[in-house]
Parts: sequence; C-alpha cells; structure tokens
Amino acid sequence: MQWSAAPYGGFSTGVPWIEVNPNYSKVNAEAAINDEKSIWNHYRKLIALRKNHPVIVYGEYRSWLDQHPDVFVYTRTLDRSWIIVVANFTPREITLSLPKELAINGECLICNYESVHMIGETVELKPYETFAIECK
Repeated sequence: MQWSAAPYGGFSTGVPWIEVNPNYSKVNAEAAINDEKSIWNHYRKLIALRKNHPVIVYGEYRSWLDQHPDVFVYTRTLDRSWIIVVANFTPREITLSLPKELAINGECLICNYESVHMIGETVELKPYETFAIECK
C-alpha cells in the first residue's frame, strides 16, 4: 500500500522485497485524503449522505430506463422526500431523454462534475458523470 510520498511509499523504513510503484509520490493514501476531489473523499461524502438522509436507506426504490445500455437511473421515495440518481457508465457524452416525472428542481446532494440542481426532459451527461438530486 502506498501510504505517502515518503521513500518506499511510506510502507517501510527498510527496503521492501516488492518494488514500489513509480507513481507512489503522487498516488497514495495521504494524497487522496488531502484531495477534496479524490475517490476517498467522494466515498466519505456518500457515507455521510446515507447517515443523514433516511430516504437513501428506507426510501422505496424505482428504476427508470432499464433498457438503456449505458445509464443507470433510479429514484428513492420516502414520505414527501425523493431522490433521483443518474449515472453514465461510459467514457463518452450521452444525451439522455427522461420521462416528464423526472424533470425536477432540487438540491444536488453529490456529483462528480459540477453541481446539478435542475434537470429537464433531456440531460447531457459527461463521461462517467453521476449525480443525485433530492426534492422535498
């Protein structure tokens, strides 16, 4: 495990028997913790959302666009709160046509590009773009 930019990735003070990846000075746990946009911090945000938004845990799940080969779209509903999650699983941009029920305005809970607060019947998704919007 590359823990830091220290010699041998911070793994050992001695010479390890397995070579350290040459990118250890840039790709390591310490760098991820200090990078607000890292996968490590993204997962921390996801865990916090799950703890703070009961709709994520207890909401009724409904999938949309099940036949689309490249995207995953679903909603979770609990009482008057609901969340829509839209995810593009491809390395290319996709123009997505959504049902009218999903054209919403709300609070962006998490995203991996810029915040999205409103979506219409057509959504332009960047490569691997994912976001979740909560409506109340």
